[in-house]
Amino acid sequence: MSGGPHRKPQFNIYSTMLIIAFVALIIATVFAYLETKDYGTNKIKGAPSVTMAAPAELEYSHTLTA
Repeated sequence: MSGGPHRKPQFNIYSTMLIIAFVALIIATVFAYLETKDYGTNKIKGAPSVTMAAPAELEYSHTLTA
């Protein structure tokens, strides 16, 4: 490791954007927590039950001929 002179990294626009993005993630996490805390725990027990009717049989009255 050299003990020579070196410059301290500058605080530039990319550092500013990194800090803004980090703060936005923190704020979004807090709001997501506040939004979901009203639901409590164990309100959802598994996936919803979905039923679907059987597909209808299609009859073709005419066929393609060459």
